[in-house]
Amino acid sequence: MNFKKLTAISAAAFAILVIAAFFLTSQAAPTVKGQITWVPNTYTWDNPPPNPWIARIGLNLGHKAVTEINQTTLLLAGLYTPIGPGVNYGNGTKLFVPFSGNDVKAAIGDQLPLHMGILTPGTYWVVLTITGNLYSGLPFTATGPIQVTIDLPPPP
Repeated sequence: MNFKKLTAISAAAFAILVIAAFFLTSQAAPTVKGQITWVPNTYTWDNPPPNPWIARIGLNLGHKAVTEINQTTLLLAGLYTPIGPGVNYGNGTKLFVPFSGNDVKAAIGDQLPLHMGILTPGTYWVVLTITGNLYSGLPFTATGPIQVTIDLPPPP
């Protein structure tokens, strides 16, 4: 096969791949955004974590978390699953989901500042993310902050 034919075939194949990639990515489902209110929303690092730690999940764009979230797909920080089914209090649109206190503390700890391997004392806002899918197949992402206080170590 001569060089000109090989170049033409390669250019055509590349053009087809670029066009296919454009159409495949433009057809991707939009991600539904949401918010989390953590209960409790403050935590002192040296204390035992609350168990369960409740995530109140609400969704944007008129979606109702209570009826639309497929709870089997929920992941906190991409790793942790709920410790029980979510519930609806008061016929609202938010879903109240229980997570293990130790799992939430681990997700928080991954975002806290370290100095020479030791947690840096102070007060920090840590934003945690829960992802999953709606029953319709649309993905969702919800975020919410927890205020974390790391006390100074006691003097020797």
